[in-house]
Amino acid sequence: ILVPTLALELQEPGPHLVYMHYNGTHFPYDHEAAYTKFTPEVPSDYDYSSWQLRQQAPEIINRYRNCLAELDAWLHALTGAMDLQHTILVITGDHGEEFFEHHRLGHASRLDGPQIQTFGLIYAPGRPPRVIDAVTSHADLMPTVMALLGWPPPVPPFGQSLAGEVSRGAAIVAMTNRPNPPNRW
Repeated sequence: ILVPTLALELQEPGPHLVYMHYNGTHFPYDHEAAYTKFTPEVPSDYDYSSWQLRQQAPEIINRYRNCLAELDAWLHALTGAMDLQHTILVITGDHGEEFFEHHRLGHASRLDGPQIQTFGLIYAPGRPPRVIDAVTSHADLMPTVMALLGWPPPVPPFGQSLAGEVSRGAAIVAMTNRPNPPNRW
């Protein structure tokens, strides 16, 4: 229902800023039955505080992979509803997810790679593809979109545009937003 609603919105005249969030890749890793491609998987009502968590890692990971299959289909339908010749598209995750690489499942429990690293894709019409391997931050997304639109940077800028040269070697990561302010940086 979300993609057809977005398609109708995008048919309206004028510029649009659309923010969408796919929640399936968060506990309990919900997905439609049609995307059950990787089996076996834990049931939708699985208790993630179970003492058998590590023994059931393959089934938990399969459930997550099925969510990714649903997300792939969702993104395919979403991009098919857009005029990509006139659209800047940003796709990113809000955080990483650990699957026992450091003996934990999920996110927001440690500042390790699987939990703090996330992908980012920025598509801008007419711009050649490139890979940025410097450390970046979500704070860089809005300055990047503003630069791609030809708008001046915000004052004072928070983050940097990734549309030009990227030089950052570090990012600030808060362990959690509970309590507020974060209890660990």
